[in-house]
Amino acid sequence: MTKVSTLPKDKVASFLGAMAKQLAPPPPPVQDPIEKAANFLDMLAQRWADEKEFEDFADYQKAMAKNLPEGSTDVKMTKRPFEVRYTDKEGVRRFIRIQRNRVVWGQIVKK
Repeated sequence: MTKVSTLPKDKVASFLGAMAKQLAPPPPPVQDPIEKAANFLDMLAQRWADEKEFEDFADYQKAMAKNLPEGSTDVKMTKRPFEVRYTDKEGVRRFIRIQRNRVVWGQIVKK
């Protein structure tokens, strides 16, 4: 006859919880909302370069407005330069622009 040892329930739960943490995939990296919007603008610029004869720029403006940081208002987008300007939820005027095949962003400072 084989003797089976049993563990207390609290130790089993602790062990299973530790194993689940080890086996769970790591959480996805948190992406900065402005960086996310900048990547989206870059994708739009590349698409616009290929599709400008066939697509309406207003659709690009709507898509960009949906991909800006939460609470953004007063959104304006231009083709040349390929850029979006908006006011963030703190009231700061910002821009994201494609410049020399790079994405740049910052705060608009009035002189």
